[in-house]
Amino acid sequence: MLVGLIGLLPGIGMIVAAMTIADRGLRTEWTEDEWMRRFRGALRLRGMAVGVIRARERELRDALTEAGQAAYQEYGPPALIKLEADEAITAEWEPAETGPARKVYALTDVGRQRLADLDEEWRSFIAATDALRP
Repeated sequence: MLVGLIGLLPGIGMIVAAMTIADRGLRTEWTEDEWMRRFRGALRLRGMAVGVIRARERELRDALTEAGQAAYQEYGPPALIKLEADEAITAEWEPAETGPARKVYALTDVGRQRLADLDEEWRSFIAATDALRP
């Protein structure tokens, strides 16, 4: 029984994290510093050297300043950028009837497979927790 519970601990952590995220809601605004911090983190996860990361950030900041855009407005939430880099989604700018253009995302075959894998993990977790019920 204890071994089964230990195996569930990572899943329980995911539920707690999901509940916390749901309570906070989806962020609609990011400060440039917050967005850039996450951008640097994503590049670190890809194994890039610190010097390369700094150069990329400088290039990006300069280009955005020149265009008069904020990183969040131009690229969207960091999580979507990672999904796009992993080729799990595609993104296209569509003109809006009123207001600025909007970025529209669509799942790719890679994204559909990731979704199916996550669905399978979730179903396994549910089955494991149901087995613990008296």
